[in-house]
Amino acid sequence: MDIVKKLLALPFMHLLIELGLFFVLSLLLSLGLLFVEVPRGWQDVILYAISALAGVITLLLAQRWPERLPSVEGVGLSPRHALRDSALGLFWGSILVAGVLGLLALPGWYRVTGMIAPGQIPAFLLHGLLLFLAGAIYEEAFFRGIIFRLLERIVGSWGAVVLSAALFGLAHLLNPHATILSALTIMVEAGVTFAAIYMVTRSLWAVTAAHFGWNLMQGTILGAPVSGIAFPGILHASLSGPEIWTGGSFGVEGSLITLCLGVFLAVYFLRLAQRKGQIYTPEWMRKLLLKQQIA
Repeated sequence: MDIVKKLLALPFMHLLIELGLFFVLSLLLSLGLLFVEVPRGWQDVILYAISALAGVITLLLAQRWPERLPSVEGVGLSPRHALRDSALGLFWGSILVAGVLGLLALPGWYRVTGMIAPGQIPAFLLHGLLLFLAGAIYEEAFFRGIIFRLLERIVGSWGAVVLSAALFGLAHLLNPHATILSALTIMVEAGVTFAAIYMVTRSLWAVTAAHFGWNLMQGTILGAPVSGIAFPGILHASLSGPEIWTGGSFGVEGSLITLCLGVFLAVYFLRLAQRKGQIYTPEWMRKLLLKQQIA
């Protein structure tokens, strides 16, 4: 029993348990789709919502077991400053992607060619809000809430940034029109930056809102592809010009402009995390140093 308790206390075991719990919950929740007919065009929303719910439930359960943390703050879900962090994340995520597309509009590489009928705007907004909110909650709960947070305990902050960002980039290789270059840009501009934002705030609110704001502005409002997937937007728009600057069919996440912006933001937030003392060494190393000090 002592061996089992010691094993269950290891961060690596927590990672395996929580990943397993996430996938089991996703599967069980998905079984409900066998008994309902999902309206056409809403399948992606429902699937993202299932993954988002599985991610949040996993974190809430993990706080009690196997991690036995004193509060949900330990899994990044503290309600303290949630509204403020969410508002800031939403603002910056939206304004940054609008800025990138604004720069691409100067040489005519991003062009607005029209817009949907005003009467269709509420339905488009509702669909986009639900789709991208569920997607952001799912990806941030999974990649930052589970993978980054637990890898940080195993290999430390720097190792967790690299590994979680690499996994995030690799996951986006499955998207339409993805290339090695687009995966690398996603890895840096989103994987590293979002991990750094989490390190600074130790909260999933800001990073989830930033992720949501970026995708909503890019796809639903400005009509540009989001990670290789074309979404109908309120504005009808086209991207043309050198692929290295526009990201081509993958969208501006594969653009050199976005990559440069991502590098700048990643460095800024990583330095801010360092100044705030939020760079952690591996948990096993901290325990070893503590034993040496006591001895």
